[in-house]
Amino acid sequence: MWIGTYTIDNNPSESGVYFYSYAVYPDGSILVKGTGADGNTYYSTGKWTLSDSNVFSATYITVNFNGPQVTQTITANFSNTGKMTDGIWNDTKNGSETGKLSMGRVN
Repeated sequence: MWIGTYTIDNNPSESGVYFYSYAVYPDGSILVKGTGADGNTYYSTGKWTLSDSNVFSATYITVNFNGPQVTQTITANFSNTGKMTDGIWNDTKNGSETGKLSMGRVN
């Protein structure tokens, strides 16, 4: 389980720091839980990979948003110390938002 925060960097009306967490599974699946700028909690499912150069990537779709489909990607540098650094997320379906994320592993 990974817990941290994310920011929305290109939309001033939604600026702030928001809760973000995910669980990764050996079969390559990921479950995401995060708080939106509207204060609601959203859940997403998708797939993740880890490259030979320790870059973690994931693509997931939000399952409980009552609007247009939300598909997002994240990339971050994975460290064996239990941190993900230089994390970036993007809304790839709507193309409107992007930001940074900071994550630490919890057991």
